Amino acid sequence: MISSIEMFSKYKEVFVPSYTILPEKKNDTYCLTLLETDPQAFLKEITVTGVPVNSILLDLGKLSELKIDNKLNHFINDDKGVFQCCDFLLISDINGKLHLIFIELKSGIFNRSNVVRQFKGAACFTGYINSILHHFYDFSVPRNADIHFTYALFSSKNTNKKSTEKTNKYRKSLSPDEYIHKKFGKISKGITPFSWFLYAISN
Repeated sequence: MISSIEMFSKYKEVFVPSYTILPEKKNDTYCLTLLETDPQAFLKEITVTGVPVNSILLDLGKLSELKIDNKLNHFINDDKGVFQCCDFLLISDINGKLHLIFIELKSGIFNRSNVVRQFKGAACFTGYINSILHHFYDFSVPRNADIHFTYALFSSKNTNKKSTEKTNKYRKSLSPDEYIHKKFGKISKGITPFSWFLYAISN
C-alpha cells in the first residue's frame, strides 16, 4: 500500500519549484498566503494558519496567464468551460491521509455555476498530473488511495442564487458542486485556520 507521504512527494516532484509555494513558519505555526492578483478584487489576500508542514500551494491562476492550455484548446470543445480553473490547489499530508484542497477567491456577486465549472476544470488538471505520474514517473496513484478532495470558496459577498452547498454530513470527499463556502464581507484581507477545511466537511 502506497503511503500518503509517498503520494505527496511524487506530486511535489512533478511541479516546478518556482511555481510551488511552501508553508512559512510564523509564531510557532505554519502559514500560507493566498494572493488575488486581480486589481479590481476586494478580497486581496487570505492567510491560512496551522498548515501541515508537508504542504504545497499551487497558484493555478498562472495557468491562464502562461497560456499553458493553448496546445489543447484547438482540439477540445470549450463550450462547457473545460479550460476554466480555480485560483489555488493546496496539497497536504495530514496524519497519513492526502488532502487536495481546491480554493477559489471571489469578490462581489458571483455566479455559482461558474464557480462549479472552475472547480471541475481544476479537478481535470489533477487527473492530468496523475496521468503524467503514471506515464513518465512510473508511479500510479491507486484507485483506492485514501485521498480527500475538498472544494472551498472564499468570498466577499454571497452568490447571486440561493446557496445549495452541502456541508451538513461527513463525507470522505466533496464534489465540485458541493463546495464549502466562507464569507468574509467586504474586506481586503482574511484569516482562516487550516482546520476550517476539515471541520466544514465533517459537519
